[in-house]
Amino acid sequence: ADIGPAREAVAADLARIDAVARHAIEAARGGAAGPDGPGLLHVLLDAAAEHPEYTDRLIRDELVTLLAAGHETTATTLNWLYLLLDRNPGAREQALAAGGEGSPERRQAIQALIHETLRLYPSAWILPRHAAEDDTLAGYAVEAGTDLLVCPYLTHRDPELWPDPEHFDPQRFITPDARPTHPGAYFPFGIGPRACLGLQFALRESTVLLEHLLPAHTPVFSSTPTKAVHGFTVRPDGPTPATLAPAVA
Repeated sequence: ADIGPAREAVAADLARIDAVARHAIEAARGGAAGPDGPGLLHVLLDAAAEHPEYTDRLIRDELVTLLAAGHETTATTLNWLYLLLDRNPGAREQALAAGGEGSPERRQAIQALIHETLRLYPSAWILPRHAAEDDTLAGYAVEAGTDLLVCPYLTHRDPELWPDPEHFDPQRFITPDARPTHPGAYFPFGIGPRACLGLQFALRESTVLLEHLLPAHTPVFSSTPTKAVHGFTVRPDGPTPATLAPAVA
């Protein structure tokens, strides 16, 4: 098959991304700041003044990574969360019944919603890893230099680790001893030294958004997906159009 047109389309898309990133970097270098003052680009540019390895290319890559990875993963997680709440409305009511607005109990309950969503639909459903040295894994010899694939999506649905794994139950992350203690049983952002650097940022961002949105609005979906699509992330197999209705206490 002729892949020339596809390659040209990708190159054009990358050129547009580069142009937007270059414009943002030059604006920040010129002193432009957002409504809340200097942001990430100013931090990177300040670092470049002291560290020559912070080239414009590296700064561009950092910016694009934050915008692409930080946007899609969080948005997809919240999309799944609201789809799960649509099927399990009692989970929303239970979370909002935990303490008052801004209380530690309310925050814990909201974070449990997020964690249970990430258990079923982890941000990265499959993770490539490279064996740096010879090892043995589950009785199998793994030679140094071997490429491995780790799958949080399947691990999180393993009935030997998670009872009734297909059931959406945020209480797993609140009730003592209700979740597996093995550190490899739950790793939606990876695990170990190569875990996602954005883990805490994503969790905090999602929590803050839900603290405002969950009590105020309820999405009413006009159609819902029937299955998941496994691409770079795990996403619904079609659009999820919805209207926002005032939340019923």
